[in-house]
Amino acid sequence: MSKDEYERIILEKHKDKLYFDSQICKEATFGDIDNIKVKRFLERSNFERRLEINSNITPKEALGKLNLIEQDKLTNGAILLFITSNEEGEELIKDKKIKYIPAWKWLLDTE
Repeated sequence: MSKDEYERIILEKHKDKLYFDSQICKEATFGDIDNIKVKRFLERSNFERRLEINSNITPKEALGKLNLIEQDKLTNGAILLFITSNEEGEELIKDKKIKYIPAWKWLLDTE
């Protein structure tokens, strides 16, 4: 078997661990989730995308159905989509300036 074939097999086997949004967010709790955002997402998705998830289920159940929970912990994707905070700021990490803003604001940025 060639090196490329081994690489393809390994990547295929572990692809779920390679994506940032599917990884567990170790610091997150269910208190970080905005329940109203989850409900609105379900209502809008049911209407516009024909997503068939009852909008009256608990936010935790909804996140599970959306594959945003792994091992009973929130994924980075759940936090990016439904975080309660609108916090913005900058940090210096290893001589690199990191600016952070809410995902919704970044998505609306036209610059």
